[in-house]
Order: sequence, then C-alpha cells, then structure tokens
Amino acid sequence: METGVQVTFRVHFNSVPGQDVYLCGSGEQLGNDRIEAAKKLEYTPDSWELVVPGLNPGAVLQYRYLFKDRASQKTIWERGKSRTVVVPKSDVEKLVCEDGWFRKTPSVEEEIFHTTAFRDVIYGRRQQDSDRGSQSSLLNSRTKVDEPKKSPGDYLFFRTLQVRVPPTNEVFIRFQTEQAAATAVSGPNGDQKSNAGLERRLSADRFPFWELSMPLADLGIDRTRERLIHYQLLIRSNKQASTVAVDRDLSRVLRVPAAGQSVQLTDYQVITDPEMTARFAGFAIPVFSIRSNNSCGVGELLDLERMIDLAVLMKLSLIQLLPLNDTSVTGTWRDSYPYSCVSVHALHPMYLNLDDLNPPSDIAKEIQQARARLNQLNAINYEDVMNTKMGFLRRLYAQDKQRILRDPVFLKFFNENQDWLVPYAVSRFLAKVNGTADFSRWGARHQVSVADLEALAAPDTFYFDELALVYYIQFHLYRQLARVGEYAAKKRIILKGDLPIGVHRYSVDAWMNQDQFFMDRQTGAPPDQFAEFGQNWGFPTYNWERMAQDRYRWWRGRLQSMQKVFHAYRIDHILGFFRIWEIPGDAVSGLRGRFRPVNPIRRDELDSRGIWDIERLCEPYISETQLRRVFSDQKWTFVRDWFLEPWYNRYRFRTIYDSEAKLQEFFKNEDQVRRFCEQSGIDQEYLKLELFRFQNNVILLRDFDHPDDTFHPRIEFWRAPTYWELNGDWQHKLRQLYDDYFFRRQEALWRDKAMEKLPMLKAASDMLVCGEDLGMLPSCVFEVLENLCIIGLRVQRMPENAEFGECSKYPYLTVATTGSHDTSTLRGWWEEIPPDKRQRFWSNVMKQEGKPPADCGPDIVEWMIRDHLQAPSILTIFPLQDLLGIDDKLRRPVAAEEQINVPANPDHYWRFRLHLSVEELLQSRDWIRKIAGMVTESKRVRID
Repeated sequence: METGVQVTFRVHFNSVPGQDVYLCGSGEQLGNDRIEAAKKLEYTPDSWELVVPGLNPGAVLQYRYLFKDRASQKTIWERGKSRTVVVPKSDVEKLVCEDGWFRKTPSVEEEIFHTTAFRDVIYGRRQQDSDRGSQSSLLNSRTKVDEPKKSPGDYLFFRTLQVRVPPTNEVFIRFQTEQAAATAVSGPNGDQKSNAGLERRLSADRFPFWELSMPLADLGIDRTRERLIHYQLLIRSNKQASTVAVDRDLSRVLRVPAAGQSVQLTDYQVITDPEMTARFAGFAIPVFSIRSNNSCGVGELLDLERMIDLAVLMKLSLIQLLPLNDTSVTGTWRDSYPYSCVSVHALHPMYLNLDDLNPPSDIAKEIQQARARLNQLNAINYEDVMNTKMGFLRRLYAQDKQRILRDPVFLKFFNENQDWLVPYAVSRFLAKVNGTADFSRWGARHQVSVADLEALAAPDTFYFDELALVYYIQFHLYRQLARVGEYAAKKRIILKGDLPIGVHRYSVDAWMNQDQFFMDRQTGAPPDQFAEFGQNWGFPTYNWERMAQDRYRWWRGRLQSMQKVFHAYRIDHILGFFRIWEIPGDAVSGLRGRFRPVNPIRRDELDSRGIWDIERLCEPYISETQLRRVFSDQKWTFVRDWFLEPWYNRYRFRTIYDSEAKLQEFFKNEDQVRRFCEQSGIDQEYLKLELFRFQNNVILLRDFDHPDDTFHPRIEFWRAPTYWELNGDWQHKLRQLYDDYFFRRQEALWRDKAMEKLPMLKAASDMLVCGEDLGMLPSCVFEVLENLCIIGLRVQRMPENAEFGECSKYPYLTVATTGSHDTSTLRGWWEEIPPDKRQRFWSNVMKQEGKPPADCGPDIVEWMIRDHLQAPSILTIFPLQDLLGIDDKLRRPVAAEEQINVPANPDHYWRFRLHLSVEELLQSRDWIRKIAGMVTESKRVRID
C-alpha cells in the first residue's frame, strides 16, 4: 500500500507537436537532479501534469521544468530559480501544485530584485534574517495572523514572490468570490469584509516570499467539482493602515480542486502598479581614493563606514568600488593598477586599518606620525605607503602571533579559506626568495602539486612566519571588510564590487591553474577614441574549453568569495565573455590583437578572390618611400641602418627588433637611445611612435594555432599605409572580408559562447549582476544581456550610434552614469572637448541658447546630474567627483586632477586621492541637502 502524500504537478506550456515537458528535481522520485532521470509530464487539454505518489510528509523538494524538442534534440530549461514544494505534515493526502506558466522569459522580479542587493539590503526585513535560507516547512509554519483551524480538511498553501515591499508595508490577497464575501468576518486573523471578496494578510516570515495557509472551506464555495477563482494582490502600510498599491493584473486565477485535495499555488508575477517602479542612486569611489583622519596615506576599508553614512544622508542607496585584490608584483608604484590582481581572493594589504589591530602605545605613536606625514600628500605615494604599512604589520604580527594563531576566530577563517590562502601565501614567499614573481623562473617550483604545497606550508619550516604573516594580514582584512559589509546592509546601502576580466600572468591563480590559461598570449582591447594602438592589459587569456570541463570551478569560487561581502558586482569588460581581444605574447600595444573565439579567414577564401601574396599582407610593409615620408631629409637612413635589413624590394626589421617587445627593450636602454637620437636628430618619442606604426603596418595577422592557412584582418587596416599601396581590386575584396569578419560571421558564435558562460556567472551567487558593455559591441550583446537580465551601462558621452546619449531613452535595466574611472569627470570632459562639440551639447542636449561657457560651472554639472537622475534606468551612479562638482566650495580647483585613470597610458600611476576628507564631506550640510533634494525629486528615494 502506497504511503505518503500524492502530489500533482501542473504547469501551462504552449507546445507544438514533437515537444515534451519534463520535471527534474531533488529526491529520487523527482530524478535526483539528473536530466536523464527527469520525469515526463502528461498533456491535458489546458496543461501538462505529473502525478507523483508517496512523497514523504515534511519533505522540501526543489525542481524545475524543461522541455525537449524531438526534432532538434534540443533541451530547454525554464528560466529563473528552482521551484519549491513542501510536502505537508498535516492530514493532507493529496496536493496539487499549480505552477502557472512554464517560464520562457526572464522575470525582472526574480532575476533582478530576488538578489542580495534588493532582497537582503534594500528591502530586507531584519527580524527575519535568522529564518532566511532555512529548510523548515512553510506549509506547517503558522503565522500569528493566519493560524488555520486545526480541523481536518483541504488547504490552500499560497506563496507569491514580491520583493519590492518596504518593511513598513504588507501584502494582502483578495479573493474575488461572492461566496467568500458572504462568509467573511472580521477577526484576529487579518480577515476583512469586502464587497469584492475575502481578504487575508500574507506572512513575510520567509521574505521575499509572502505566504498564506488557510482551509479551502474558508472560501465558501461548492467543491463538488474543480472551480476557478480570481484573486488580486495589494499592498498596505502597516503604519498608516492605508492602501499603497493595488494590483492592476486582473488575470490571476486560483484553480481550486474538487474536495479531497489541497492545493499549493506559487505566484511569481509582480504586483503591477505604477507605485512599484523602483529606481535608486549611488556614487562610485575607489577605496584607495578616500581621504580620512584615520587612514594612513591611502583610503582604507574602515573608511567605508563613514562613506556609508554620507550616502545615507544624501538619500543614496549604493556605493560602487574598484577591485580590492592584492596587486603586489614588483614592489613599485606599477603595482598600483587595481585590475592586475595576483589573487582573485586575497585583499590588498594597503587597505588595512592599523589602529583596528590594537597596536601597543609605542607602535601606535609611530603609526600616528606616519599618518600625519602621508596624509599631507595630495596623491598616494604607493611605495611609501606599502613600505610603511608592511613594516608596521610585521611588528604587530611578531607581538601578536602567539595569541592570533590559537584564536578560534582566526582558525575558523583559516579553515574556511585555506584552499586559496595557503597557495597565495606560498606564492608570495617563493616570489620573495626567487627575486621575481615570474613563476616560470622558480625552477622546480614553477609547478606544484597539492602534496608540494602541504610540505611547503608546514608549520615546522624555518620560514613559517613569512606564511603566517600573510594569513594574519588576510584575516584582519576580511574581518574589517565583513564589518563594513554588515554596516552597509544595516544602513540599507548596496556595496557593489568589481569583477576584473583578467588576472596578472604571475598571479597565484595562473600558477596553480596553468592549464586553464594561455600563458603565451595577452588580453587587451582594440583601438578606440582614447587609444590609437589599443590597450594591452598583459593578462593571460582563458582556456575556456578547459575551464568548462570542471564546470568553471575557478569562476564559481571567485564569485562565491565576492558574495561574502558584496551585494552587487560589475563585470569589467563583459564583452570578454562573448569574445576576448587576444594579443601575441611579444606585442606591447593592442594593434596585433584578434578576437577569440572567432571564425577566421581561411586561405581558400583568399584564393577564391585572387588574393595570393600572403607574405605581402602579413609582414610589416616598409618601403623606402614610406621611410622618406616619415623621417625627413637623411634621417631615414639612420633608421634603415640601425633597425632594418633589405628584403626583396623593400625592408624588414632585423631579428633583434622584429617585435614590439624587442623594440621596447631597445627603448629601455637609455644610453643607447640617447646615442641614436643624437646621431640621427630624431626625437625619441617620435621615433618610438613611428617604429611601432611600422611594426603594425600589415593587413592580415597569422592565426596562433594554424599560421599558414588561417588569418585575421588587422583591426582598421585601412589606417595602415600598406593598404593604400595595394591595387584597388584587392582593397575592395579585403574590405569586404573585413566587414564580414567583424560584423556578420561571428554573431552566432559569440552569442552561443556568451550563453555558455554568463548564466554560470549569474548562478554562482545571489549578487546583482551589472555589465560594463562599452566599446566595439557585437549586435548580439544587447540581446544576450536582456535575455539574462544583466544590467547594462550607459555613458552619455559614449552612446552606441549617436554623438550624445539621451538619458530619457535609456532602458530600465541599465546603469546611467556620467563617467567612470577610465574617463575624465564631467568638468574635465566639458573643458577638453572641441568648442563645436560643446556647442552641440549645449544647444541640442541642454536646449540652451547662445554660446556655452568654456568652463564647466556648478550649474552645468548640476544640470547633467539632474538629467541622469531623471533617466528611466534602475540605477544612476555618479563618480563622487561629479557630485562635488555642483559646489564651488567643494570642487577641486583643477578639473584634470579629478581623473582616476588614463586608459591610453599603459604606465599610468593610479594614485588619485580626494582633496577633502570624509569628515569634511560629512560636515558639508548644504551640499548634502542639495544632493538629497535632487535624489528625492527624481523619485530615486532610498528605503529607510
């Protein structure tokens, strides 16, 4: 005899012949999450059904629907998170799970608002935190307001996902039946009389799901057969007892089964009311740029607490940061680049607040003296800060190590993080003893096994203190960052982190996972309006095929580590998940890059078009005519004799100079360069620029793996002189191939590759996901981001197909911003653009008459801030420098000094620091009130 509860799963799906619907979930009876064991549903006239007998009372099962197309052999999973059924423990023998429609398209409520940023921070209900995530049965949890009768009978178990409900409000359900209205009575259970039907208050015990358990008999309807009942959702204030929002969706239906069966209905449709539109604002600031009275020459993690206070006063809801990872490779200022991390888990030691480590009085006094000295500087002195802080940290560790290494909290941190912490510490030690972070020069340690690591990290080694110092620093960094994260959530401020697209080629991640990287290649970006030669970031490229074999374990671990503190994150260069700009290992600039993956140009395509001279197209084309044109008088002969050698009827670079990297080495030899420039009369910078141009004077690039018969067009090859020395027929045919290569033949491939990786990233955490989708965009990018509900980015000065973006036309799922760390600020941009462009912005965007001022005054900055606040975008995020720009007293005197990074300069020193302390900003009441007023007027009001 079958025991347990019989559960009928019912879902609506508009199928065509040859399509079948399946259910796959946890537990043996639902397939144990194995697709090959998924359960096929039976088709009925208006739905698909699966009857599963004998489910254990109290079981909590997760499941999803999918459909299989027999013709194409494709399997398509429904969108969204897993569904849940909680088998009742009460006297319920049969349960019907009414699951609504198969979710073909993404739900904004589930994909965007059912994330840490909104569910736990903005709308989080603090008293429920301990319950969140528990496996307890919602069906058997009785709320104070809706305690059902204990008599046997059939029940309704109702759940609805509604995140956008502030803690001061509650959700009600109204059943549209005359019978229910006739039987409704006022009472302690939240029932209310209504001409339209019975109302019940829903419980928020498992927010963001709102739940109701009630006997079906309370509906007062005839249950001799199945019935359909319409219902409506509404939101009421629990402070003012007033209705805040009324659902406009009149199509919600509850299918009540005939007597003898209970029903569970989960409703994922958001309440449709204009008042439910949610938009928020925030500011962006790198932690290193914060100035405070407590920091020591650089912004520190604990400074974020005061920044959070500032955001609250300004009615903002988000703070966006740059990466916080350790970037220590050379021990010089070149390590200031925050996107070149040596560990995707380890935090940078410079962000540690030393006072929080309870230093003894003598060290505390020295720290204060160092603080006074370093805080006098206008910008960060990276090397001084690092040397000073590491000196103090070594002394503090030496005094505290006997206690800290036995501390239960420290040991817990170590045990939970040793998978990345131990390799990171060992790699730092090996870099020190070998005098280089380049692990290819570590001899036998260039690759290590787990057993090797265990031996190297043994506590009885003579160098264990070097490793333990790293553990000590990371423990305190994570402790301070966790404190900041908790403070931000308490204040309802979203902390938005940054996910760099790459890692340093000498990182511990590359060392430990060498098979998952192409170490002989580099990552970068094609040329754009900011960088003629493109960008070369120096990161190794990913071997995505190898990463897929372990289901992207490294990426998933990276996101799960971020989720410990951050509530949202920005995917740096999200285009890299569609295709990456891959550059040869011996290149310095980005011009010789090509996309990966890609459908290349094959030799037979060239042959069929009569294009045959491959050497002519692939090698730098250097003629005497070109040399004479670039280097006037007899100067060209010095270049010829030093750098070139004859080759057929032209020249080529000598072997010692036949790559950008080799030329770079030449220019590092100052004596040699000075001697050449004195003899030739050629300016050094001009010489370097033109030699690099000659290196890239090519039409086609040979493929890395198949160099003889597979090729890629050099980006914008028509800008290279070699192109204009070809005959017109070849020019035309090569340009046709170029357009097809870049704008047509790759779209499907790049779409498919993005859909392999980006869903994995989203599923790896509950953080809100935003993408930096700027640059050379394939047309499939917007489609994929919309399909995955990934929030895009809009910068007014960098629109897709216009001179200026129109904020009023931005899509809802975007971040509207005035700029980023890679751009000048509003003031800087206004003052650097040509006068005619400034005039067009003034006349066409701002709708002003006359001539615009050359200087960007506070009124102009304020206009642009207001324009962005009014955008439909779900988020508007401003660089803090732009918010300061609306106040003449607070703005920096020189606008150019506000820019954080100059992308065109590969040797940029990241040292920007605010000229005002956070304490001074908190005292700037007029400025704060003005920002808060502008935010409130735009209806981007924070939830308090």
